[in-house]
Amino acid sequence: MDLFLPTQNLLQVNESLSLTDTCFLHRIMSSTVRQWERGDEGIVCPLSAQQRQNMATQSSGRIHSRCPIEEGVIHTDWGPIAPGTLVAAMASSLEPQRVLVTEILNADIFKAGISEPLMASAKQEWFEDIEAFLNTDDQPIAPDISNTWVATLAGDLAEVVVNQGPRVGSVENRLVVGSNNRWNDTYLPRDFYLLPQNASVVDWHFTDAEILAGIDGLIIANYLSQWVETRRTLRLSQIIDMYYSHEGISFNPRVKACNRQSLFNEIFRRETLLAEASKFANVLSLRQITVYVPVEEMDRISEAAVSAFVTYARKYSCIFITLPLCPRKSKPMLFT
Repeated sequence: MDLFLPTQNLLQVNESLSLTDTCFLHRIMSSTVRQWERGDEGIVCPLSAQQRQNMATQSSGRIHSRCPIEEGVIHTDWGPIAPGTLVAAMASSLEPQRVLVTEILNADIFKAGISEPLMASAKQEWFEDIEAFLNTDDQPIAPDISNTWVATLAGDLAEVVVNQGPRVGSVENRLVVGSNNRWNDTYLPRDFYLLPQNASVVDWHFTDAEILAGIDGLIIANYLSQWVETRRTLRLSQIIDMYYSHEGISFNPRVKACNRQSLFNEIFRRETLLAEASKFANVLSLRQITVYVPVEEMDRISEAAVSAFVTYARKYSCIFITLPLCPRKSKPMLFT
């Protein structure tokens, strides 16, 4: 969205890439889920008759697959990642923006398609809160949102808040963060199956691939502007190739996927994730649901969602450390 990452149209994609390349790039960068029943579920994800009956959710005459396929995921030695999230994080870090919530609510590109009563309720609550705050003796600070956090963990966590919160409430253990998943083949991984975590519903609002890409994106974003400043010819492909290698970034070898846990712990602050996810969830809800949810209730759901994320990350340590681990000594990698 132009609100979070202004575009300059410096590159004409249609002139630079063939139709095949464009379609491939679109597929690998898009976070989508093939949710409908395909007919091969009996082979790739067999379930009992009772489980099948519980999961047979009808929608417009179609049945949801009990093991949907997540698109836009690639296999790495350090877990599956969503490259769209990774690239979005890198792009936003090179054009850092803190966008005012009031600016978003007033933007025509955002208001398009949102009902007037819904927008009126949102504006009334946000502007009244800001006005009340400005009338205090404290230093006025208008609420804003970081585009880098929106592109990574806060953006995906806001989807959990908006899509699951109104259904299950602000209860941490009822919000689904992460995913139960597996590749179709360990030798030639192509299809990435999402399996139910609670034997009845498959939620894909914040999958493992998106979590890992969001973490890696935040890590790289923390260094990228400095790298580009000192190395003007640095390319996107070089950064990704070096980060997902045993050697790491050649001019900063500590930065690499196998060192994910240590690097993330240095930059992660729970209160920052909560603040960014909560504010973006309030904005996102206007686009994805038809009933206005008050800010106070959205904040409670956001608190529960952040707790669910932290709990999931701690319980499943493979989110941070996945084999193979960083070698004690690595060969130097020349930068070209």
